[in-house]
Amino acid sequence: MGLRHYATWAFAITSVVVVASVTAKNSTTGSTTFPTKSGIRIWVDPATPDERQTYISSRGRTWNLVMSDEFNTPNRSFRPGDDHIWTSLEKPDGVNGAMELYSHNMTSTKCDADGTCYFYIKSVDELNVIHVYNMYTHPPGFVDAYFFYRAAMVQSWNKFCYQGGMIETRVQLPGVVTPDSGNPDLAMGKNSK
Repeated sequence: MGLRHYATWAFAITSVVVVASVTAKNSTTGSTTFPTKSGIRIWVDPATPDERQTYISSRGRTWNLVMSDEFNTPNRSFRPGDDHIWTSLEKPDGVNGAMELYSHNMTSTKCDADGTCYFYIKSVDELNVIHVYNMYTHPPGFVDAYFFYRAAMVQSWNKFCYQGGMIETRVQLPGVVTPDSGNPDLAMGKNSK
């Protein structure tokens, strides 16, 4: 397998919005929010439209926007330390006999000529062999681990921890060509709206 089997996974996430009911009592100012020195709420993208700053729940409560990312800056790097919300991983996927190797250079943001910007993850069909120590073999020792394609994983671990509220996304998943081929995790789940 080589680079001739190149595929692109375009997650056209033009906005990720997390809305939650969050309040904190600041005893020094008497307000319900803690101000930032810059005046910009650190987790809310300044490009998020004003009409998306609040959400009225089905029970009539107003929820304030606490995190958003419009992904509207081209060529963002998600390497550790480069982005204040997201971090890409550089590691093999070791869960459930996975066949994927995660790489930093397989994800970024891109803007089209018409100004439409999106976050994307590329996937390359290639064989990667990694020499790893396996303490579960008898006797323990180094073995070769085979991974058959390379892509990316982006996370917000230890940066932004989502504990409750509502998540709203706009995505285009790979291979989605008809409404029937959508991802049930995003569109068909019991909590989707």
